[in-house]
Amino acid sequence: MRRSVFKREIKAIVLANNMSEEDEFKLLDAIFIGIKTDVSEQYLLKDIIKTEEKLRMALKEFSDQVKSDVVLMFFVASDLNLPKSILQALDQKEPIALFIGAGVSKLIDIPLWKELAEEALKYLFEQKYLSYIESDCLRRSASAKSILSILHQSLPKGELKTFYDKVFTPNFEKPNPYDCIAKVDIPIITTTLDDRLWEAMKKNISLQIDEDEGEQVRKNALLRECIEFTEKTPIENRRSLYQIHGSVETLDKHSIITMKSYLENYYGEDTSLKDFLVRLSHEYKIIFLGCGMEEMELIGPIVRSSKRHVVVEGTFIGEKRYFEIQRKYFDGHLKMDIHGYFLDFNGYDRLYTLIEKWMEKVNFEKRRDFNSKLGDIDGVIL
Repeated sequence: MRRSVFKREIKAIVLANNMSEEDEFKLLDAIFIGIKTDVSEQYLLKDIIKTEEKLRMALKEFSDQVKSDVVLMFFVASDLNLPKSILQALDQKEPIALFIGAGVSKLIDIPLWKELAEEALKYLFEQKYLSYIESDCLRRSASAKSILSILHQSLPKGELKTFYDKVFTPNFEKPNPYDCIAKVDIPIITTTLDDRLWEAMKKNISLQIDEDEGEQVRKNALLRECIEFTEKTPIENRRSLYQIHGSVETLDKHSIITMKSYLENYYGEDTSLKDFLVRLSHEYKIIFLGCGMEEMELIGPIVRSSKRHVVVEGTFIGEKRYFEIQRKYFDGHLKMDIHGYFLDFNGYDRLYTLIEKWMEKVNFEKRRDFNSKLGDIDGVIL
C-alpha cells in the first residue's frame, strides 16, 4: 500500500467524479495529513490508515465510484503482471529459465554479498584472525570478494563450513519465495550458495509423488548440479537446479567465492562456465530475479544473444526518470529488457509478491499448454 500520492492524482479523481470544492476538501481531510499547510507535490496518508479496510472506512461518506477510484490509486498492481515478452515466449513454446541471485535469498534474511563480507570481518575479528584496526581498514577499502578471499585464506575448511552454515540460516518466520519457485517446471540457474531452493524443490516434489514409489522417483524427478560447468553440461528443460557458483555442500570441491575463483571461472583461458552460460542464453529466454548491478555487469555481457532476456529491478512509482536511465543502460549495453516492481509497497518484500504472482502465471500457462497437447492426443486417438 502506498503511503503518499501526487496531488494531481487526487485532482484527476475529483474531476472525473465532478466533485464540488466542498466535497474535494472533505475527501482530502478524511484521509490525508496537513492538507492546509503542505506545499509539496504530494499528499501523505494518515498514520491510522494502514489497510484497504481502513481506507474504505475513512471514505464511507463518498460514493462507491469515488471509493473505488481512491483505493485503486493506493493499491497499484501493474508491476505484478508478467511482462508481455514472457507471455509471448510461453505462448510460442519458447524455453524459459530462471536466473536467481542473492537478492531472492535476502527475502528470508540470508545476507547479500556485501552483508556476507561484513559477517566475515566480524567473525575474523572475534576469532582473533584480524585486529580491530585491520578489520576496520578492510571494511572501508576492500571489496566483498576481497574480504571473502581473506576469509578463505584464514580459515581451515571445517571452520569455513561452520561459518557459512551459521550465516546462511534463514528466518523461518518469513514467507519463503523458494516455495513458489520450486513449483515451476523449468530450469533454475543460481549464484546463491545456500541450500534453501534445493530444500524447497525436494519438499515440493515429495508432496506430488506416491510415497511407495520411493527415493528413485525423487532422483528422476529432480536434478541438481553444483560442480564445475562446461559447454557440454546438459540443460534439462524441466524442474532442475544449477548452482553455478557451487554450494556450501561443495565448498571443498568447487565454489566461486574468492577473487581467485572468479578470475579462473570467468576470465581464465581454460574456463568453461562462460561456455555454459553462453549456450544457456541462446537456448533459453532468461528471467533474472534478485540479481544486483554488480552481478549483472559480470554475467550480462556473457549472456548477450538474439533473445531479449528480462531483468527485474526495484523502483519507485515517482522515480520514472531513474527507471528510464536503468532501462536505457540495460537496453544499450546488455541488450536486455528491464521490469520494475514498486518498492512503494512493502519495500523490498514486494519482490516476494512478484515472485508469487509470476510463478503462478507461468505454471498456469505451462499447464494450459500441457492440457492442450493432451486434447490433441485424445483427438488423434478418437
